[in-house]
Amino acid sequence: MSSDPTLAIPVATGRPGASRTSSSQSMQRSVERINDRQDLGTVVKRGISPAPDSTAEVGAGSAADERPTSITIPTTKASSTGDLRSGLASPVIPDGAVQSLIASIHADNPGSKTPTPADIPTTVLRAGVTHKVFKVPNHLLTSKVPFFKKLLSTTPSPADEQLTFDDLDEFAFALFVRWLYGGKLQGPHDFHSFQHYLCLYVIGQNWDVEPLCNNTVDLVRLYYHENNMTAPTFRLEYIYTFTKTPNHMRKFLTETAAFRALCGEPAAKGVFLSDSMKTLISKGSDFSVDYAHSLIKLTKDDFPDPRKGSRCDWHEHANGKLCAKEDVEPYMTS
Repeated sequence: MSSDPTLAIPVATGRPGASRTSSSQSMQRSVERINDRQDLGTVVKRGISPAPDSTAEVGAGSAADERPTSITIPTTKASSTGDLRSGLASPVIPDGAVQSLIASIHADNPGSKTPTPADIPTTVLRAGVTHKVFKVPNHLLTSKVPFFKKLLSTTPSPADEQLTFDDLDEFAFALFVRWLYGGKLQGPHDFHSFQHYLCLYVIGQNWDVEPLCNNTVDLVRLYYHENNMTAPTFRLEYIYTFTKTPNHMRKFLTETAAFRALCGEPAAKGVFLSDSMKTLISKGSDFSVDYAHSLIKLTKDDFPDPRKGSRCDWHEHANGKLCAKEDVEPYMTS
């Protein structure tokens, strides 16, 4: 793919939306604007547009103008073997993860000697435009990622080009490696980190990692709910460009956009679609069909808020087995 998902996209504040039903009373949100797409670390331009679909990924009343113009990377080393290095993304290996890995390898090979960390075979993966290097234990890749289980079993061994993913955000790749080690994902917390989590979902989709997709969509839904956000056009365009089949992240982002269109306040009298949404719809892609379906579904179902409700409804269940009964979280009902 030619597009680079590591894009810093300008933001600005906007007007809150109005609600039509009790399910949409939380539709108070700022507006995320786009003037240009730039690489991470460049100066962010801000502009104002009347686009009613370009919802900000900050909550209403937040000081959007104080948002950082680039991602801040710690310059001090973390206390793990996956140190964060100045200016570059790197996974932080959770405490005890290496010991757990050794135990898992030994359990799978009970008759063999317990390996030391130095004995564990690894594969060098490269991600992002910088080709950031990630040395990942083969056991984690083959036991958790069907794509690598197949790739690393081929003869001869895969070439460096097959192990280089320059279309993947290196920050998202760091999250992916942390997840492989069993680390807890904290979820997006700002404009830029949200993009990394979308890319993380793309990784899960493209490599058929169902648990990662389910974990990621939960975190995205929670972030949107807590901050009263809905998907702007460029987020929709990204997820439809970088995933090739129907999936729950497409569905969720599209339903939030439809929810905004039905329950939010128009930017101006008679203006119900921004130019960016008109352009995206006019392409006649999968999004156009999904958006129409979402509008009909929400209307007939009395405008349910897609950011609320059971997590299981947004999970993949390839084996047909549903999620275990879940305790109701506050964000599911309020």
